[in-house]
Amino acid sequence: MRALLMRGLFICAIFVTVWILMVMYWRSTNRMPTSSEVVLYLLALPVSFLFGLWLIRKMTVAVTDSAAARVAAAAVPQPDDVNPPAHDDKQERTWTLAILAGALRSPHGASPDELASALKSKEARLELDTELTDSNGFPVRTGRINDINGDAVAEVIAAWLNSANMQIPTWTAEQLRALVMGSDVLVELASQALTHPYLIDYVNAGTTKRSSIELPVLQLLPVFPDSWPSDLRKTVANWFMHLIEQHGWPAEKILISPMMTSNRTEPLSLIDRLSVHSHRQSLPCFCLLIAFESFIGEKSINQWDAAGQLLKGKGNTGQIPGEGAAGLLLADQNQATLMDVEFPATIHRIAQGRREKSADANGQVSAELLSELAQDALLIADTTSDKITMLIADSDHRGSRMTELMSLSQRVFPELDFNDQCMKIAADCGAAGAVSSLTALALAYQEAAVNTAFTLCTSNQDAFDRTAVVVGPFIKATFDTQATASYIH
Repeated sequence: MRALLMRGLFICAIFVTVWILMVMYWRSTNRMPTSSEVVLYLLALPVSFLFGLWLIRKMTVAVTDSAAARVAAAAVPQPDDVNPPAHDDKQERTWTLAILAGALRSPHGASPDELASALKSKEARLELDTELTDSNGFPVRTGRINDINGDAVAEVIAAWLNSANMQIPTWTAEQLRALVMGSDVLVELASQALTHPYLIDYVNAGTTKRSSIELPVLQLLPVFPDSWPSDLRKTVANWFMHLIEQHGWPAEKILISPMMTSNRTEPLSLIDRLSVHSHRQSLPCFCLLIAFESFIGEKSINQWDAAGQLLKGKGNTGQIPGEGAAGLLLADQNQATLMDVEFPATIHRIAQGRREKSADANGQVSAELLSELAQDALLIADTTSDKITMLIADSDHRGSRMTELMSLSQRVFPELDFNDQCMKIAADCGAAGAVSSLTALALAYQEAAVNTAFTLCTSNQDAFDRTAVVVGPFIKATFDTQATASYIH
């Protein structure tokens, strides 16, 4: 509505300006215009001027779309690759991706290392919130992250939107907090992407020579909060792309990942789909995946309270509202070999399934499915349970989730100490949707990369969906330059 009003005012301003100029001209020449001159100069002239502006804008958009199409073409198969080679199921199960870097923001640390240290030391505690209360006026326990200045970021984004002639959204407190954390994680991971060895040559090369430099397209895959409308998601996606470009990655080499349109927003599933898409189409994978969420605000607390979702007292049926952001820099084997980062890790294909009975239903909760998925994940990774040094889950403190996780540990990993070798993200940091799952994966990456160990990452937050995946040390493959040449282009 605002854009339509502004467009109407602009058209009126053009007509009024032309009219004023023509009346001033006729007065200065002391002549009375004829009827045909009145129609020509007071109607046809401003209409022609507006048509010219419209035509210029269309040409500009066409040029921009053409450039965007060329970028997209770099990320899809060329004619020779329309029918990629077929792979059998057994071979597809062996496909992997590399995790080159991880970043996060949580109530107990601003990095995977800090959070892992806090959780292992058993010092991570969630306190009563000093600002938020439930419907009875009692303070609620939250996983709040201190020192988040949403207003400052809102001003920066507003200035950028104004300069780009885009509409400025009305932010809620929770949306701004999530955006601040998401932007921080994005910038941290983007700085890791900038270490790609081909970037400097690409930036310094002339336009005609850049096509010969094998710099991959950097895919941006943001996992937005479920409650965010599509127009807000589009605005933030554009903002993230602007941040990446601002920090030095070429704009024509940034692309929103096609996985963003997926109906499945569970991070482990998205990564698996990304891996399958990249391998089946023989495309390079260089992807920045981030999730960000905040339930720290009056609006969220009131909604949780009204839905009976909020933890009160010492019960274990409600959840603790949390917030945070987490992200990973993912790459295929060739890109990972090129990057040669200090601490890479390997993520294998996932094992996933769906419970027949809701984990929130009354009665005993079975852990058979999660245990079966864990065993399947071990087979996919060609490893055994005794090699797993850490079990990391996105679980919260609710009895059904804890029972399921403890049963998994006893059945599949009896050698693990559940108290010392099992991390439960939402239980210790507060529930934060997809952020809890991606935080668990970031910690699994930390354990696998730094300690060269195998970890099992599981997701059982949802009432039905269950996922398990093994993250292990990275094994550098022999670099096939001939394959990469066709693979990049």
